[in-house]
Amino acid sequence: MRNNTSSESVPAFLCFSGFYFQARFLWVSRIFPCVRDRVLELHIAGVGPGEV
Repeated sequence: MRNNTSSESVPAFLCFSGFYFQARFLWVSRIFPCVRDRVLELHIAGVGPGEV
């Protein structure tokens, strides 16, 4: 019984962690361009990242 539950929890954990990293990657890929554009705008305006 104990061996059965542990073997079932591993695939569930891998599925959850895979979904978590996929969602995190999608979030980063969606937010990063906006942040990058904002930093480029500030840099072009003469404001360095350290002055923000």
